[in-house]
Amino acid sequence: MLKKIKDLTSIFSKENEKETKSISKEELDKYFQFKNWLDENGAKYKNTITFPISYGPFGIRGCKAIRNINENESIIFIPRHLMIISKDYPEISKIIDEIDFEECDYSTLILTIFLYLENKKGNNSFFYPYLQLFPKNNCFDYWDENKLNDLDDLEVKISIQDILYELDDYYSYLILNDKLKDMKRNEFSYFYFQVISRQFYIDDESSALIPLADLLNHNNVNIKYEIYDSENFIFKYTNHFGNNKIIELLPTKIFDPPLNKVSYNRLMPIIIKNDNKNNDKEKNDDNDDNNNSNSIIEMNKNDYFTISTCSNQSFKIGEEVYNNYCDMSNEEMLKFYGFNQIDNINDFSIIYIKFIRGDKKFDDVMSILFKQKYKYTADPLYNILKLKIKFKSICIDLIRYFRMEFYKKKGNLNEYFLYKFDFKIEYEIIEQCIYFLESKLKIYIDQHSIESDIAYLEKNLYYGSELDYMKINAVIFRLRQKINFKTQIELLNSIKKIMDKHKINKYLEISEYLNELEISDEFDTKENNKKKIIKFLTKEKKIML
Repeated sequence: MLKKIKDLTSIFSKENEKETKSISKEELDKYFQFKNWLDENGAKYKNTITFPISYGPFGIRGCKAIRNINENESIIFIPRHLMIISKDYPEISKIIDEIDFEECDYSTLILTIFLYLENKKGNNSFFYPYLQLFPKNNCFDYWDENKLNDLDDLEVKISIQDILYELDDYYSYLILNDKLKDMKRNEFSYFYFQVISRQFYIDDESSALIPLADLLNHNNVNIKYEIYDSENFIFKYTNHFGNNKIIELLPTKIFDPPLNKVSYNRLMPIIIKNDNKNNDKEKNDDNDDNNNSNSIIEMNKNDYFTISTCSNQSFKIGEEVYNNYCDMSNEEMLKFYGFNQIDNINDFSIIYIKFIRGDKKFDDVMSILFKQKYKYTADPLYNILKLKIKFKSICIDLIRYFRMEFYKKKGNLNEYFLYKFDFKIEYEIIEQCIYFLESKLKIYIDQHSIESDIAYLEKNLYYGSELDYMKINAVIFRLRQKINFKTQIELLNSIKKIMDKHKINKYLEISEYLNELEISDEFDTKENNKKKIIKFLTKEKKIML
């Protein structure tokens, strides 16, 4: 199964030479104008990448390395005056202030309105060469009832519908303004999607559209965003996305004079967010996620926004050059970018624990979880607790929830807070988690099996008999959900076997237990699954063993 998944994944990263050669003259002319515009305005990229290049079965446009791009090397430089930054347009922010929305993504709406007004200028707009590259289609246009049903997930379907309803609400108020009274609903939806799928969060108060930077497709690569001050020859700010655990502060090599004189002192590390979900107040991940801090950035006229490789990251000549939109689940990718990934190691599923509205038990649970500083998300309005089931780790939050429930029912939470746990009880809790996850998995499998989803993708991606972009991504989404649950069940069964062996011999080390086990490699490598088990048991050994 793992090989099939890897084979399907590789299809999306392959250059589609046939599609590249068939790009129309009209589209190539637009890219030609765009490149001239970049060159005339001081953007730097010609020594590293070329575009447009088509990738995968859908011919998604991307960028290719024209030489080897090494570790800690700059890829592109975009000057400040080419960036469309939300805080540069106070006259548009006044329009939103007058409406006084109860809650909204302020900077996203500013950029949406800017694009609408700027687009009305046609080729008289300074940004016309950039705007004309936007695709004609809008991700939201594809979300009809059938496509939503293909997800096999009612909660996700509802959350996507909520976005559409939210857009209706925004639109109904915005068109009351004289400047926007002629804006059509589909125009608003179109530009809104262009913004949320392209914007970079510059700081906690503003986001930006950055020409060329938004042409780089997403993958799980190690990338730095930096602000380079060309007047003082210094990188002022830096932040990274990817698997590196520590922000990369090694020198970035400047590739193109006159930017080759550089000091490597950073004034301060900052957060430059590349995904609107990174700004989500509900985001509450484990410590191994990107450690981003709050900052406000002032960019000067001589500053450049740069994307560079980190350590352990390079691109060979001829390879696609990627950006990293940050760690996202497939649900987040689907809602805000219109795609998801079969091999997304950052994917997670959400388990919703629902309580009766007004049930005091919900408040008790929240109180306990808060005291223990557990990573959770709650919706107090609807008495819903949300737990993440991550592909890259064992579902410790679910185990802790069931553990807490057990001692709560027992009526002795003192044992819970004092960590006086019983081996037999821990074994029972693991079994409860497995049973719970199996029931969730069955709901998905009863609709579409893992085998049937893989067969559908193989048939359509290899042979192109039904290249429906949203249907393909819906199938990938529901396949990943099943993989997430099945992987957790396999890992927890391994934990049970370790506990069985521990009863026989209490003096073995974790690595010795693992050596005696047959670890599953159905959806991830044996080595990765061993790491997940070791990481989990290292945290929980005193409790479980």
